[in-house]
Amino acid sequence: MAQESANKCDICKEDIGKVFCYECRHFLCKSCNSWHEKFPATKRHTVTDSHSVDRSTLMLKLVCADHNLQFAYYCRDCRCLICAQCVTSVHKGHSITDIMDIAAESREVVKKRLSTIQNSIKILADLIEDFKTTKQTKLQTDTDNFIKEIKEVSQDLTYIIETVTEINLTQASDVHALEKQELLYSLAKLEKSYCEYNSLHERCEQVLKEKHDASFFLIQESLIKEFELLDHFPIPEEPKEIKPFKRDDFIDSIVKTMEGRFHMIVEDPNRPMKIAEKMTELFDNDWIDSMEALEELGFGEEECVKIELHFLTDSYEECGRLVAELDSHIEKAVAISGCEQDTNKSGDDKPQSQNIPKEVLKQMKDLRRKLTENNVEKLQKKLPEYLMKTRNLTEQHISACYNFVAKCIKYAWMMQIQVPPVYLEWDFHRETHIDTDIFRRYTKTGDLVDFIVWPVLYLFKDGPVLNKGVVQPKSANK
Repeated sequence: MAQESANKCDICKEDIGKVFCYECRHFLCKSCNSWHEKFPATKRHTVTDSHSVDRSTLMLKLVCADHNLQFAYYCRDCRCLICAQCVTSVHKGHSITDIMDIAAESREVVKKRLSTIQNSIKILADLIEDFKTTKQTKLQTDTDNFIKEIKEVSQDLTYIIETVTEINLTQASDVHALEKQELLYSLAKLEKSYCEYNSLHERCEQVLKEKHDASFFLIQESLIKEFELLDHFPIPEEPKEIKPFKRDDFIDSIVKTMEGRFHMIVEDPNRPMKIAEKMTELFDNDWIDSMEALEELGFGEEECVKIELHFLTDSYEECGRLVAELDSHIEKAVAISGCEQDTNKSGDDKPQSQNIPKEVLKQMKDLRRKLTENNVEKLQKKLPEYLMKTRNLTEQHISACYNFVAKCIKYAWMMQIQVPPVYLEWDFHRETHIDTDIFRRYTKTGDLVDFIVWPVLYLFKDGPVLNKGVVQPKSANK
């Protein structure tokens, strides 16, 4: 580091030293330096501006320790600086080089080293920048994805446990309801018989009080007929015992369901987590391209946003309707046994899905998902016409957003055929408070909703958030 010169001149001791002589080891003022340059003994000395002198230079010994003379040469054999007297004494016969030559060589070495150091500095700077940006971002992204995966698996496990639990509880409830109905029926029959026997008993006691023989005989004859009818009252069967709860069987059922479920999940490229990633890519890429295309057609920013939101949400709702219709056909087909079909209480031919075990329905829906998830091309041809009708749009709008619309339909179908369906939420009223747990702001700041830009994506309805939605806050002047 260069020294901030405030040293007095070592010669006159009055003025500030402006220069420094390495050989004399003196700071010199302007006046003294002019004399210094005139003397033959000192005019060839190395003089430099005092501001450029490194403080560490003042600590260096620039004279030979043996002869107290200034270094003037370099001994290549001993690899050290020497004075003129050393050349003819201690270092006689050695390879001697003038100090100017060895200094020039050393300067070239330092220049090369400086270039290497500069390259290393650049590499280190790039690495630091990479760590601060790319690697930290990747770390955060990987962590977020890891947490999402954990939540997804946790929700799946909870859903499996709840499903198996509900199946067992339903079975127990059904047995209880059936046996209770049988018990109540038997009890009613017993109570009826009890009343009849009690009534006959009272009349028998009463007839014994009859003093007139003919009357007694005729009355008891009618009572005999009643008695014969009551002679065989029903003896109810013992109710069926509820089988004891088998803890191991219950756990085995859950474990087997989990094994089947997660074997499918690992192999499924269209599981909810992957859908969430594709939806993020859709918003970051195709959504922006479609915005630009719609703006070229003369639409304002808010109009473009709403058109694109409608493309997605209308596709989602229509795919939901189609999936529900498909499920209805599946349930109806399962409800038919041979050529017989049960009707519901209203007398129509709609299947009574509550009679189909839930585990059977779930397996059927999983199969339905696998069979139909790749048949989106038909939907991509069919739904654009529906989208135009619902929002009074034209083919020009669809064409401008062709890739975006096609992917909206594909991902909407993939979301709706999940079991349970991946859930989209976009119905938020204007001027409601923005929940930052489920939303990130679009281009403005504020706490109240102006309009929704992109929906919130949930693992399932009321489930954990997979992707935050995007909202445009209301401006202060609106």
